Amino acid sequence: MVWAGLVITTFPVDNPSDPSPPRPVQTKLDAAHVYEIETPLGLGRFAPYRKERMAHETRLRIYWKRVMVWGLILSVGGWLSVAGGLYLFVKHKRDFPEVRFTHMALLPWKLDEYRSAKAEFTLAQGLAAAEAQNWREAFYLLRSVLPQVPEHEEARMIVARVYLMAGRPDQAQAVLVEGLEHQGYRVDYLRTVLGFLFSQQADEAVVELSRDLDRREGGDEAFRRMVLTAEAYAHFNRNRFIEAEAVFARAGLGGTPEARFVAARIAWERGRRDAALASLRQLHSEVPDDAEIHRTLVYYLTEAGRQSELRRVGLALQLARPERPEGYLDFLTGLVAEGDEAEAAEAEADYLRRFADNAGALLRLAERVSAMGRSATVAAVVERLRVKEAREQESATLLLAEAWLAAGEIERVAAMPVAPESWGEASRLTLEGLRAVAFLRQGRALEAESLLWRVTESRRLPANAAVALAGRWQAEGRGEAARRLLERAVEIDPLHQAALVALLRDAVARRALEDKAELATRLATMRKPPEDLLVELKATFVSDNYLFETDRDLTIRALETRLAELRASRG
Repeated sequence: MVWAGLVITTFPVDNPSDPSPPRPVQTKLDAAHVYEIETPLGLGRFAPYRKERMAHETRLRIYWKRVMVWGLILSVGGWLSVAGGLYLFVKHKRDFPEVRFTHMALLPWKLDEYRSAKAEFTLAQGLAAAEAQNWREAFYLLRSVLPQVPEHEEARMIVARVYLMAGRPDQAQAVLVEGLEHQGYRVDYLRTVLGFLFSQQADEAVVELSRDLDRREGGDEAFRRMVLTAEAYAHFNRNRFIEAEAVFARAGLGGTPEARFVAARIAWERGRRDAALASLRQLHSEVPDDAEIHRTLVYYLTEAGRQSELRRVGLALQLARPERPEGYLDFLTGLVAEGDEAEAAEAEADYLRRFADNAGALLRLAERVSAMGRSATVAAVVERLRVKEAREQESATLLLAEAWLAAGEIERVAAMPVAPESWGEASRLTLEGLRAVAFLRQGRALEAESLLWRVTESRRLPANAAVALAGRWQAEGRGEAARRLLERAVEIDPLHQAALVALLRDAVARRALEDKAELATRLATMRKPPEDLLVELKATFVSDNYLFETDRDLTIRALETRLAELRASRG
């Protein structure tokens, strides 16, 4: 019989009673002399080895093919067991339900895929936490995953925002500058970064970032001009007009549209309004597609009460860019301001015909005329959006309620039904706040109080809507509810300047600045704060009534420093 394995013989077992010499080691099986065979675990013919006991010796016979098969089976089984344990641990203990068993079973070959899946899952968790305004959790999740997804703009912006909220603009700058390298110094990403920093009033961070980028080798001419313009804007926002003008002069770009625009705004701030308007008119004629120049010119004309010129600017833009709604809206605003009702009605009808299929343009018309009390126009917009089933219908309905309030049609607002569940919570709260105003005007205080309480207790109302509602409630004699709403708005968005100003003005009027020192200090560090409010705050905190107020001296110094800067900027 031919055996598949190699015969290995162990040491012979000598019989003490046998005086004969030891027998030689046999190399082949002698079946007649084998009287006992042992196999491990009762595997029988599948065993990788067996013991053969004979009269004078015990042999260990190994079957190498079976050894290799069993080694393979045990290795695969052990690997799968370890992989299964890792899979369960990562899935349940590490809270990563998106992990797949193949990630663990084939980890050396699936390592990049596993890291990618883990990064995507962590990224989704971080963005969800930020959406719920759980900034601490969002920060830790997104900061940990950012090295795996360095090109993800939103994650980078959220991490930078949390750094700014924590008072670390240096860290925010580092995160954003690192993103520029991964984005290849793209102008659109730089615009996003600068827009984010400006929205956070982080003007000093903009200055540092711009200077750092200006020293680097990266970006084309358009990139460099945007960097310099951002630095000039940051100085302008802080009333450092000389520094703003010096930015372009230093770079030899004093004649560019960007430099001339900043110079026009500085002239307006210094009281040279005619010069500012003349410069803006020239710029608007040269670059009519620049939306910021157009908005600034329209704002300055409105502030100066030059309604006839506003009409001419709107008409000129209509002729130059008939596809853009801005010109028609500015023209309409001028007509209404001058009291030309017939022309205004005709302009509205023309606008509704021209932009009948543009939901965004229709909403902009409602936004422009709602505060004027032109409810019929807003109602026409709502009807068109309802027929189109456009998502802008929700916002337009809120504007219709505001137009009815402005027009004195209180009963229409009071009769509005409760917002449907399909609306966002912020829109539903805004509508309830507007209905509360209508109930107050009708003398239905009990129904109004129920709505007021519901709105003030929510954290889902945006700060802009909260400020607008607070002003309406204040006018209706509900100052306490208005204060609660403003406090909630400042709590949700600490950098919302309009809410902060309204809250501090109310506190000054009531001589109730207890625990408001930190808010006053915050306002002093913000962009272009109302000088009259700073003066009142300083006078109040200097008085003996607040002698023991926490951080009183720090607040007074901050107010004095900011007032000195504002006065120096006018010189």
